[in-house]
Amino acid sequence: SNMNNRGGWDKMPGDCRVCPNWAFRDLPSDKLANRTLVAEHNAQRMESIYEWSSFCPEAPTMADILACSWCDERADFWITPACEDELAKMREQLAGSMCIGMARRDDDAKIERWATYLAGLSAEDLVAAGAPKDFFDIFSLGHPFFDKTKVTMADRWVGPWRRLLQQKAPLLDALLLSLVAFNRWVKAAGESSPALSATVLRSGWRTTHNTAILNWLDTVKGSTFEGLTGSVRFNAESERQVDYTIYSAGGASLSYTAVATFFVAGGLSFFDEPVFNDGTSTPPPDREPSCPAGRQYVEAARGCESCPAGSYCPGDPSPVLRVPAIPCAVGSVSPTAGAFECEPCPVGTAPSAERTSCLTCPEGEHAVEPGTPGCSPCGSGKFWALELVPNESLHLMDEANISASSCGDCPKGWYQDQQGQTDCKRCDLGQQTFADGAQSKQDCLCPPDFFLPDDASAGCVPCLGGMECLVGSDTANFATGVGEFPRLLPRFWSSRDEPLSVFQCLDANVCPGGAPGTCGLNATGIVCASCPPGAFRAGDRCVECNGLEMSKFLFPALPVLMACPVVVLIYLASRAPAERWNLPQAGIVTCASALLMHFQIQGMLWKLNLYFPPSLAATWGSFSELVSGTSVLRPTCAGVTGFTQQYYLDVAVPAVVAFVFLLTLSLSRLLNLLTASWEEAPQGTQGDEGGVLPDPSTLLQWIVQHRMDADCLFSGFGAVMETFFVAVAMLALSLFHCYRHPNGKSSLYVAPDVLCDSAERNDLIAVGVLAIIGYCVAGLAIVAWVLVKAPTRFNELSFRKRWRFLLAKYRPDVHWWSAVMLIRGLALALSAILLAEGAHQLIYVGALMGAYGFCTNFLKPWRHTVTNTFDAVMSFALVASASAMMRFAANPAEESSQTAVSDLVVVFTHVLSFLPQVVAVVVGSRLLWVYFRPEAQLAELKRLSNDLDAVGKSLEGAAGPEDIVECIAVLPEIDRKILAGSLHILLSESQLRIMNLRKSVSRSISRNTQTMAASEGEEKEEPEFEVAC
Repeated sequence: SNMNNRGGWDKMPGDCRVCPNWAFRDLPSDKLANRTLVAEHNAQRMESIYEWSSFCPEAPTMADILACSWCDERADFWITPACEDELAKMREQLAGSMCIGMARRDDDAKIERWATYLAGLSAEDLVAAGAPKDFFDIFSLGHPFFDKTKVTMADRWVGPWRRLLQQKAPLLDALLLSLVAFNRWVKAAGESSPALSATVLRSGWRTTHNTAILNWLDTVKGSTFEGLTGSVRFNAESERQVDYTIYSAGGASLSYTAVATFFVAGGLSFFDEPVFNDGTSTPPPDREPSCPAGRQYVEAARGCESCPAGSYCPGDPSPVLRVPAIPCAVGSVSPTAGAFECEPCPVGTAPSAERTSCLTCPEGEHAVEPGTPGCSPCGSGKFWALELVPNESLHLMDEANISASSCGDCPKGWYQDQQGQTDCKRCDLGQQTFADGAQSKQDCLCPPDFFLPDDASAGCVPCLGGMECLVGSDTANFATGVGEFPRLLPRFWSSRDEPLSVFQCLDANVCPGGAPGTCGLNATGIVCASCPPGAFRAGDRCVECNGLEMSKFLFPALPVLMACPVVVLIYLASRAPAERWNLPQAGIVTCASALLMHFQIQGMLWKLNLYFPPSLAATWGSFSELVSGTSVLRPTCAGVTGFTQQYYLDVAVPAVVAFVFLLTLSLSRLLNLLTASWEEAPQGTQGDEGGVLPDPSTLLQWIVQHRMDADCLFSGFGAVMETFFVAVAMLALSLFHCYRHPNGKSSLYVAPDVLCDSAERNDLIAVGVLAIIGYCVAGLAIVAWVLVKAPTRFNELSFRKRWRFLLAKYRPDVHWWSAVMLIRGLALALSAILLAEGAHQLIYVGALMGAYGFCTNFLKPWRHTVTNTFDAVMSFALVASASAMMRFAANPAEESSQTAVSDLVVVFTHVLSFLPQVVAVVVGSRLLWVYFRPEAQLAELKRLSNDLDAVGKSLEGAAGPEDIVECIAVLPEIDRKILAGSLHILLSESQLRIMNLRKSVSRSISRNTQTMAASEGEEKEEPEFEVAC
């Protein structure tokens, strides 16, 4: 059946479709009988593809059919020209035919018998067969529809139902096919099969997977019978095999004659060659030639004419298919006649109403692309202007105006928040846009490294030191946190209340930067310098106090318990007599003291105004504990809060140490009184200063009964103060070590949360001054007095014991070196006070340590060679460290600081490169002075000769080698080595002189003998002897 479009014609490709008869229900019935129409797909109708109306023209009339250039009202099938691919072979074989007709072979007599049979069925018969009863109620008396129309079923069968049966004969054949196949299948399956139940069949229709349904469909394919529309049968491809007769219009009256037959899945067979009206088989030219591009067919003129301006003519595809002039599409024009295409108007123009020219867009409007249908206002962010039309588009323009509009983007620094404007608005002072085409005032932003303050009328101002200002930074965004605002760089801090008052931190981990008020590692307070209660500062982080630290055992219990025992140990180490000052044990203690001084200097470097990376905190930062007072004992965990309490505690440490020494002496005297009746402990061999340790087995008894020597105890106290003099000086001067913040304020380096102009710091100034006078000035004055008196009072036992700490470590001829050590310590502590810039501080420290190291290497002041070497190496290592630390002297947040440090390094490098030349000039000048002053050299030789003579005479008076050994033993190790080197030189020179003397005597004797043999009687010559030393 072709009613459901499942016949062979649905295989046509593209838009060729089969239309059912009822689509042309408005045509006369005699024109519809036994016909099926083929038409083009109507693209204007967007209904579902299964709606027949989406395939067919809408309700054509008889006039439409008769006016069709390719249709024939008598044709059984109407084929559209769109079905070229499918019908290419037919057109070749039937060239020249206007239409092709196909007749379906319906059995009219059989259709009439069916109509008579169905008309004989009553409503009761149909309802009994399963038809819905309510449908037939409309033909019953009393039903409103019947009462109005008086139409009976018999009336329907006489009229429309009988015609409908003729039109739907294929549908009836489909129903019969289904019944025949069902009957065959039932007989084959057996009437008792469970698959035949109504329930199973109904379920099967829904799923299409029921075995019964599948078997039924297979039976359909093999069924055959003679139906209303001819023989119903199928080929192997399940296609119905229907025979069609092909007709062709011919003759003067274009009458149809059968010319061929067509079989589904078969072929096309012609009876005779088709003959056209002219009696030949050649199709006549029934149309004028096709019009070329640029011209159109005019029916009145029976020919082609030029395409009018404002339109274009693509040309006719064929004489049958004419294409009239097509108006130019919106946005295009054709200025002259005969155009085969329209050209788009250039940018900035729009076509005229006639599509014959392009017109300049009016002021404020623009056409953004070629071929734009019309002009529209310039958008925001743009301004309107005129420019010349390109030469290639001039022919499209109106002669009166050859300009085109343009909508240019507002340049950077300008914006436009309205449409259709001819200019842009300038951003406020200092602001700018960062892309062309800014559309609002909000696009005007401060550039990088600038920000907009609260007083926006001032415009953008430079970013503050320690801050990073990205594009669009605005202080108004501080409150919301939305948008850009000046952000702190790492190592800088500001409060939320005053976000623009920037402080500099001493560590980047504590102050990570970002939003104001941000602290890292649990830190709090100004510049994140404080720790919350129950925590202490350990390097760059706040660490929670543990149980031991909060138990007050670590502080103050442990120092109190260990103070006196430690003083006793120091006292025992301070009793060595002068003859033991040169022993290796004393050298070890001296090296340990020098090492502690070196570590304190390293800690002092950490407290310079430098920008150390956090990676150095574990090494150099650890040394700073030696110059940080009592912080290593965690006093904050024991209840010491605030900087004032911590400062009083630190600055009192030297006084407390002195008190502990006095307390130890007092306790010793008390124990002497309590043990006066005890048996005296055994004593070891002692020198004149009692410096030998007691027998270890009775050490405790000896300590209890021993009467402490106040002079030796004082020497121990002095040794402690001398060793830690750098730390003491730094603590005394810490109130004066300030560093500046970007906001102009200054903080104490030891307590960044204490401002240098604060009342808290000012209240402590008097204490700091007293500490400087008492610890530094008075200490240096006492040391200077002692060293001046030392040459004349060294033989006094009490003097020697009391000031042992100043005299025991150094050679006698440089006994004043302890003053140099203390002055060096004070000068180093003053580096951060006298100089504010870290680079200058490093140069100062490097120069100071370099000079000290040079003097150490030249004078060799220490008694032991190892200590001299060690001290010189440490000095030059500190010089190298100070030089390497120059890379940390520049403020990473300030480019000017980096430039200044870089320039300073260049100058410093030049100075160092010329330093050897300066030394060479100085040394060379002395040599020249000696060269031109021979009398001075002679005087020096005489003085040396007298000294050697005096030494020789003193050695002649010695009782034996033992006396000489005793004398040499008191010499420092370094002096003994110098003496040994000098004696080696003297002995070597003496041996050389004696050897030369012997050779001279031998040569003289030989010459005299030869002379006497050669010439007798001549006067004898005295032999010449070289003067021996």
